[in-house]
Amino acid sequence: MDKNKRYQIFVSSTVTDLMEERRKVMETILYHDCFPVGLELYPAMDDELLNYLKRIIDDSDYYLLIIGGRYGSMDNNGVSWTEKEYDYAVSKGIPILAFIHKDFTQLPANKIDLDVKKKEKLIAFIKKVSRGRLIKKWTDSLDLALGVATSLNSVLKLQPRIGWVRADSFVSIDVQKDNNKNNKTEISKELKSYWDYLERLAINKSYDLFSNGGIDHTSILMTVFFDHSKEVRIYTSSFRKDLMSSEPFLSGLRDFLNNSNHKLFILTPKFDLNNNEPWMVLLKRSANQNRDLIQIRLINDINNNFIAENLSDNNCGFAVFDNDKFRFEYEPENYRAFASFNQPDRCEELIVLFDTIFEKSEPIELH
Repeated sequence: MDKNKRYQIFVSSTVTDLMEERRKVMETILYHDCFPVGLELYPAMDDELLNYLKRIIDDSDYYLLIIGGRYGSMDNNGVSWTEKEYDYAVSKGIPILAFIHKDFTQLPANKIDLDVKKKEKLIAFIKKVSRGRLIKKWTDSLDLALGVATSLNSVLKLQPRIGWVRADSFVSIDVQKDNNKNNKTEISKELKSYWDYLERLAINKSYDLFSNGGIDHTSILMTVFFDHSKEVRIYTSSFRKDLMSSEPFLSGLRDFLNNSNHKLFILTPKFDLNNNEPWMVLLKRSANQNRDLIQIRLINDINNNFIAENLSDNNCGFAVFDNDKFRFEYEPENYRAFASFNQPDRCEELIVLFDTIFEKSEPIELH
């Protein structure tokens, strides 16, 4: 595997019955320096959101399917959304990694479809997936994670894909707008679907990891994070005008700062107090109204390198929201990141790192 290349892997499955299994799989994918795209499919799934998911699959290098004891929610034609995702990935020629439970009838009752028709559809789906390809059987979450690790070691060597290289391949929604100016309505619907999708993840406190990238998607995600948080920590190497000036981001930041009980902590190696862009004016005005609302500190080179060493990357940033939500940006120039609305263990690690360096850094007075 090219060490400078990272692969995106779309993880497809039913959700509520496989939450622990999904978590283990995503941890395994991250361990292999790949990035999982975990998209939870709620009963509110519809064709519009499916079209968005297809775009994510298009951008993925591999498709990983986990089948347990449920067929999942279905569309009006009686086909599950999971099967529709699978069919689409096959039609696009994306390498499939399939993991099927060894004997789903032995699973607990709450993890099995009791409906006879759904059970029949599940069996038919398993036969379809098993036809013409190697599959792996699993018995529990640890067994599944081991199988995923083994398969990844093999497929990354034998079927290398385009992958993601820094500042090379990612195309943001903004670029798509330039290339497809006659399709603004479709883009608007896609962004609305993305926003709705993130709101569902936030409300349901999903611990799935998912990809986030591009200026529009990042702006929307940060807004949703702000809306669902009281305390925010941001470590960034620079403040990028395109993000900070985007309307969703500004609106989310404004609403967050309008609550006097909220807290915003920023750690950065450089900060221009003479900047008069709207986001800076907003920060200064809020700080003048409430001195305890915002704290910004300058990090020196030594501590900045210390953070980079702990993050195993010299070019990254992160934001932690309360003690359970985070966004970890591994390719800032393209806003590529992975994030979650419920990962307290990972957040605790980032908070300890942030607070340790924050205490050693130089305060900036916004007043």
